[in-house]
Amino acid sequence: MDGSDVNAVCRSNDNMCLASADDFGFVNLYKWPSPVDAAACNKNSGHSSHVTNVAFSKNEDGQKYLVSTGGEDKCIFQWKYKPDVDGFAESAIEEADQSAPPFDDGYAMAE
Repeated sequence: MDGSDVNAVCRSNDNMCLASADDFGFVNLYKWPSPVDAAACNKNSGHSSHVTNVAFSKNEDGQKYLVSTGGEDKCIFQWKYKPDVDGFAESAIEEADQSAPPFDDGYAMAE
């Protein structure tokens, strides 16, 4: 309603990527820093409606994850963050498999 499409942003722990959550159900990845307007991004879909938040995590085993939360779909997605040597890949995140360790932010998650 306010004319903006971006609901949240988070910079990766390696300072190479910026993730954004938008009103169209996408989790977008941008190279960081990006000195140009309208920079190209990697669009990742999965949520059925707007995405309300994104956050990066680094687990003890060195695996890197991005967590996104949906609005109307009420889903929490855990994505595996896989940057290339430049910190960004054509497909830098993928849906993590069910055996992946959960995002640990100190809160218990319902099973």
